[in-house]
Amino acid sequence: WFSLALVRRVASDPACALPLHVARKKLIGLTPEDLEGPSAPEPRELDCVKLELFIFDAFRFAGRMVALQVPREDEFAPVKNAPGSATDS
Repeated sequence: WFSLALVRRVASDPACALPLHVARKKLIGLTPEDLEGPSAPEPRELDCVKLELFIFDAFRFAGRMVALQVPREDEFAPVKNAPGSATDS
């Protein structure tokens, strides 16, 4: 857990700027070129770049930190993928 003071400091202090992480993803979509034709375009798979922030990069700004090791089946709560996804992350 984080204190609210730490979250506020990391969010507002430029000295606490978190690094961007590059994630290469396949997404379904359209490009500007797809929209130039006379007919309705079909969405297709595109190679995309997503910039992400990771919460663990803020750990270095905490005055103290505690890590807990717990049984995954008891404590794991996916926050990224929708229910029924093939995998949880």
